[in-house]
Amino acid sequence: MEKLQDLSERNIMPPDLFNHYVERRKKAYATGGESVYVPDAKIPGFKVFNWKNPDFPYHFEDHYTDRRQRLGNFGGFEITREISEEGAPLTFYDYSGGLTEEGLKLQEQTEKGLSTGEPVVYSRLTKFLGDHVTDIRFGKNVKFNFEDRLGKWTYKGLGQVEAYGWHDEETITCNGVLLYRIKGNGICFVPTF
Repeated sequence: MEKLQDLSERNIMPPDLFNHYVERRKKAYATGGESVYVPDAKIPGFKVFNWKNPDFPYHFEDHYTDRRQRLGNFGGFEITREISEEGAPLTFYDYSGGLTEEGLKLQEQTEKGLSTGEPVVYSRLTKFLGDHVTDIRFGKNVKFNFEDRLGKWTYKGLGQVEAYGWHDEETITCNGVLLYRIKGNGICFVPTF
């Protein structure tokens, strides 16, 4: 990992809450777990992932949406609550973004045939998220690379920790071409964080 200049080393949440957050991301999209998302009964057009680990006193939800009519765009928000779905919110993180024009056009021949756009780029995003789940989308400045048959992939996260919380912008390029970008903002409601 190449670590860029940190703007702040302030903790954005208590360590046990952070560990719960990381474990949740490992169970959901950081490992390609989209199949664990179900239609959201509270918000039409969204899917939701709920997760509670008995080792932590928290409940996690990720509400996510995209549209087949507008490929490449997505958005959502994550909430960590005390104990259950009805518990007081402890963290909130919103995100939105998607593929660039070049990302939508990117093609790859696979064993199953020709893949275009979302599956090509999002499979690499999943790899970055899975390999670096403790460093991504937490207000850190990071850069990761790997190479495969399409070339050199680079994930760059530009983060900032503020008094209110944190924000991020993440990009993915392949061979220097920008394919993907999202922005996110997070807040922790625990006193002193």
